[in-house]
Amino acid sequence: MEKAFGTKPSLHHGGRGEFTIRVDDRIVFDKATRGGFPTDGEAVDAVRAVVAGG
Repeated sequence: MEKAFGTKPSLHHGGRGEFTIRVDDRIVFDKATRGGFPTDGEAVDAVRAVVAGG
């Protein structure tokens, strides 16, 4: 994703199943809100949307 979008998403996971993808400290995907882990395509689409939206 770093090569494709010019930014490197970070993954944050916790001890109770928390899982969050962030780009520049902005939450791109949150397992607790979405109710499950993202597929690869969902993660890429979420990062693309944040990068495109500024």
